[in-house]
Amino acid sequence: MSLLVLLCLAVLLLTAFEVFLTGGILGVGAVFCLLAATYVCFSDYGFLPAVLLFFGTASASLVLAIIQFRWWIKSPVGRGLFLREVVGGDAPVKEKDDMIGFTGEALTRLNPSGKVVINGSPYEAYSEDGYIEAHESVRVVGRDAFKLIIQKT
Repeated sequence: MSLLVLLCLAVLLLTAFEVFLTGGILGVGAVFCLLAATYVCFSDYGFLPAVLLFFGTASASLVLAIIQFRWWIKSPVGRGLFLREVVGGDAPVKEKDDMIGFTGEALTRLNPSGKVVINGSPYEAYSEDGYIEAHESVRVVGRDAFKLIIQKT
């Protein structure tokens, strides 16, 4: 009986430490202790007590972990580790379809793709004219997925 109690306490203790020291090793140890306690209970007392011990200890371990997570989030250390606020808003990005006809400058050599600057913002671009050297003037003629299609002006 004392071995069963020790194994069940080991399950709860390992689960408690697993909440703070994540990585899974203590959780695996808790599962092995739970299986060992179930085996010992089955060999000494039979099937029904072993099933009750398994589900009772597993449930107690789960409840302990949930209580600890709720306490951990509210603790001073937990408030520093967990994100509580959601930052909203949208990025002020101009639609690429609205950019057709705009002119800009090649940031990098486009052979045939690279970066361009249009109205002070950098974009990925693809050149219809083949190679375009850096700092040459370009014009937006369309878009393809996430890249602007440009031509030399």
